[in-house]
Amino acid sequence: MVATYGLAPGDWEKLFVAQGGKCWICRRYKAKAVDHDHSCCSGKTSCGRCVRGLLCGTCNGILGRWRDAIEVLLRAVEYLRNPPARRILGLPPLENGAL
Repeated sequence: MVATYGLAPGDWEKLFVAQGGKCWICRRYKAKAVDHDHSCCSGKTSCGRCVRGLLCGTCNGILGRWRDAIEVLLRAVEYLRNPPARRILGLPPLENGAL
């Protein structure tokens, strides 16, 4: 894993400990995947300078599927905060994102 992502010896462990062993995004699952910026290194390997952190497989997969598109992630946040069905179906707005 160290060679694949251009990490120096001990870097993966340093990240893992700093993150409490958990995925940086969801904080629920064990961090197993090294996430890197694909605009720098588009393949399955990294130069090491574009490593962002450790994620669980699910969160890493979501970023990959959405191609790190911040506008898509922000749209997902807005969707959760203000679901279109509430407006379209004439339902009352959500209070702090809860039913």
